[in-house]
Amino acid sequence: MMNKCSTSKKLITDRFSKAQTTYNANALAQKEVAVRLSEIISEAVASSRYSPRSMLEIGCGTGLLTRILLERYMFKTVHLNDISDVFVPCFSDLNEQYDYNFYVKDAEEIVLNRKYDLIVSSSVFQWFENMPSFMEKIRQHLSPDGIFAFSTFGPQNMREVKELTGTGLDYLSKDEWIELLSVHFQLLQAEENSIQLQLNSPKDVLKHLKQTGVNAFKNQTAIWTPAKMRQFETQYQNLFSVDEKVRLTYHPLYFLVGL
Repeated sequence: MMNKCSTSKKLITDRFSKAQTTYNANALAQKEVAVRLSEIISEAVASSRYSPRSMLEIGCGTGLLTRILLERYMFKTVHLNDISDVFVPCFSDLNEQYDYNFYVKDAEEIVLNRKYDLIVSSSVFQWFENMPSFMEKIRQHLSPDGIFAFSTFGPQNMREVKELTGTGLDYLSKDEWIELLSVHFQLLQAEENSIQLQLNSPKDVLKHLKQTGVNAFKNQTAIWTPAKMRQFETQYQNLFSVDEKVRLTYHPLYFLVGL
């Protein structure tokens, strides 16, 4: 299964790089997702009584998930990855505390040279192009007793914007992910939920997408002529108003697997 998203890695890098300074203040759904993913990991670690000593995080960004995990576990090795180098300074304090490395690279092309007790990723895999190949790579670098835990987003994600503009990603469903994962791993947990943000206006929806970097679609810039902007605002207000605000839906999926 390929995730044929209407985007490019260069555009993804550019948009998330530009959002580096605004991401944490605006990534409300992503923060909630990172917290829930950390809870799932903690439950698994507690039940197995296996404390991870090495961690690899794919697409760490500003470190929403990273910092939670660093507070909970006594890691010896912490390796992080992101496609953009603007996030490297966010972790300058880790050099003296851990066997630390930051891979600035498209994770689908990254070359790893060891196994990890814990491999994690939060709100990233929806941007990937060849998940079967990447899952095989992760399987090869997961310790025998290790766990791989991640969140991504499902088909209802940002459905309001996609309904009005036709622009968005082609998300895999929970069942499609389970089918993909079963080829490479033992599925330990899978869940999904819905997060609805309430924003002041349709313009604030677009501002939110920009400030979190999730507007990395190839044809996104071709949408907003003045006439189409007015049409978008009117339709969004009419269809998706909630208590004098407008909604934006996130559809997070969570998975925990082992070997």
